[in-house]
Amino acid sequence: FDTDTSGWALHSDSVLTVDTNRLKVAVNAGTTQGVGFTSIPTEVGKTYLFEGDYEQGTSTTVGFWIGVAAGSPSIHNSGSIVAASGKYRVEFTATNTTTAISLNVVEDGTHAFFDNISVIDMSEVSRQDLVFLESWHEKITDKDWVVPLGNVQHLASIWNGITLTRTVG
Repeated sequence: FDTDTSGWALHSDSVLTVDTNRLKVAVNAGTTQGVGFTSIPTEVGKTYLFEGDYEQGTSTTVGFWIGVAAGSPSIHNSGSIVAASGKYRVEFTATNTTTAISLNVVEDGTHAFFDNISVIDMSEVSRQDLVFLESWHEKITDKDWVVPLGNVQHLASIWNGITLTRTVG
């Protein structure tokens, strides 16, 4: 939400704006609920991960609905979230080829902020995607001290022909 609300629409009596690079969902005075929503293509039976950050603003209750239509919690209803701010995450299984994500504010004349909204196809994520290995080589003759194999509890006195001490520095 860097500059505008592109891709998001309002439902109920709401106003959507961008405020400090976040989506601001405001509830019009005299009404009880404001909703910003977007629809995304999904594949029936596939599992997805929804994530989104929220901050209450002047509201004390927000919610996230996932359903087959805007403003519908037919797939998932977060219930009333009263924490001042946080990240909401939930896995859901699509029941339609289009799924609506609704960001809800539930109080007359209040507003809340939403950001970093994402939906990830879980079939594209595996433990292999989460593995990271970093290695490097350093010339140890340029160092004042060396920790063989990175193990500070290594009790050997010689390593690869290098005399070791048991003190550092």
